[in-house]
Amino acid sequence: MAHGISDSDPTKKEHVDAPEILDKKLDQLADWIRNAKHFIVFTGAGISTSTGIPDFRSSMNTILPTGPGVWELRDHPGKKRSPTARTTTSTKAIPSVTHMALVELARRNLLHFVVSQNTDGLHLRSGLPSTLLAELHGNSNLETCKKCHTKYLRDYRTRTAKKVHDHATTRKCTKCGSILHDSIINFGENLPEYELETSFDHAERADVCLVLGSSLRVTPAADIPARVGEHGGKLIIGNLQLTPLSNLAKLNIHALCDNLMRGLMAKLDIPIPEWELHRRIHITIQNQTLSIMGLDLNQDIAYSLFSTIRILVREGTESKYDSKTIKDVEPIEHKIKINNPNNQMDVYVELHWQGHYNEPVYTIKIPFTNSSKEVHLFYNPKTGNWREQRILNMGSNTSQSPAELSVDDIEFISTKANIDHENVKIWYEKLKAACPNGKISKSDTVNFLRSINSGKEEQILKLATDIHKAFDTNNDGIVDQREFLIGFALTSTGSAREKLKYVFRTYDHDKDGVINKKEIDRMVKIVMRLRAKDDVANTARIIDELKTSLEHLNGGKDFDNIKITSKEFIQLLINNKELCELLSPFNIEPPREIIVHQSYSQSK
Repeated sequence: MAHGISDSDPTKKEHVDAPEILDKKLDQLADWIRNAKHFIVFTGAGISTSTGIPDFRSSMNTILPTGPGVWELRDHPGKKRSPTARTTTSTKAIPSVTHMALVELARRNLLHFVVSQNTDGLHLRSGLPSTLLAELHGNSNLETCKKCHTKYLRDYRTRTAKKVHDHATTRKCTKCGSILHDSIINFGENLPEYELETSFDHAERADVCLVLGSSLRVTPAADIPARVGEHGGKLIIGNLQLTPLSNLAKLNIHALCDNLMRGLMAKLDIPIPEWELHRRIHITIQNQTLSIMGLDLNQDIAYSLFSTIRILVREGTESKYDSKTIKDVEPIEHKIKINNPNNQMDVYVELHWQGHYNEPVYTIKIPFTNSSKEVHLFYNPKTGNWREQRILNMGSNTSQSPAELSVDDIEFISTKANIDHENVKIWYEKLKAACPNGKISKSDTVNFLRSINSGKEEQILKLATDIHKAFDTNNDGIVDQREFLIGFALTSTGSAREKLKYVFRTYDHDKDGVINKKEIDRMVKIVMRLRAKDDVANTARIIDELKTSLEHLNGGKDFDNIKITSKEFIQLLINNKELCELLSPFNIEPPREIIVHQSYSQSK
């Protein structure tokens, strides 16, 4: 069956808005986004054509740099793509201006969800949080286990089957041993239920939906933006061609996606960040066994990143061990065979990548002791260089009094709180002046909460104790200035996962590493009252919803007897935005003084 559109079809014609018309449309769109309560974006193949990945339906005379669409070439067997067309593979493609603009809008909490028809994996590679993304047609880098539903990301294409409806790959699930399957959805196959339901849920809540680079001719995917327009939301379509939903749209913008997003971001006065390849890696040494694995940036989904690794142990300059090349299925576990290890030895882990962007080898150094380290690496393909961002481990056993900020601390707080280094130092100096002995007392925490929650004294006093304990990450009973600044940076503007680590600590009242029914009941009531949502029915509803979710998480175990770990608690709230927003004591605006500092730093 042919997939293309005949040359006589008027919907195949490409339109480009005149500059003055485009400018007026972008003014309107920017205003709608600024005032939106729930803004979502629906993306199609058109957002990736500037990266070198051809779309499907564009005509033989398209203005796209990739040339005609894949299906269009199938309909013209004698035609070939022009030698001047710029194309590449999805694994080598660099995320576009559009991809990066969406990342920044999401980072600023202006964009609340992205629904994509694309399988190229560029949304995840761009840095868009996986928790804000539904990939309706799958991801060429993702495979799943049909039996236990474990997901695996790979830095290569997972599809190996030759038959269109055969999705089995050659790899096995490390948890249950079942054969894995690629996640690609071909024509005639059902869309993934969870992604589809989540997408329609966001469409129901959306008051603004921007379609980018989709012909909107494939259902049920196209029904998602249609739902927004049908319930009275503002539907905006950015596409060169007319679509079946053009009449439903409040605004049709005819422009290349990157041009549209450049103009929109300029109207919003938001810079578009440059792309860097971001890798998250977890390394553990336990009883001389080293384990290493890549992970998704936002969820603990295994991500195969390495072609090979090599492990070396040195004492000073003297070599003590060399594993040679290790090529194994991740997570890689390797026993380091040294008879008499000592604390003067260091382990060097050489990481050899798949090399899609010519990434050079990167070596991570860690002490040869029982330890765990999470590393975030950033690679700039323009410079060919890696940089490492230190991730502070909660529960560190080191303590200084008074605590001083290291260069790494300043960089960490600056990055997470989105302020420059000088303003981090200003915060720190003000804290030192207010608390010259280097310690933040519970009364200081109370005053901090009073500054952002007036008239709720009883709840503030109860909550201060738990927040104070949450910020005390090394459990020595003292919150020093360093812990307070890092905690505030993460809970005011950090990622959802970073905030939720602190949320768990506030719920874990007895600090035993798990939370039970009594602790959950206590904190829900405090937080709900602090938010002026203290009616009995609403509190009962929230507890009941949480109860159902937790029982499901614990395999049907009765709510009265459950014990939830930090990892389970965080994943539950990550997957339920309403619960996450309602139950976090940290979903509060920072004090006005700090907002001023942030605005100042962003304008520099």
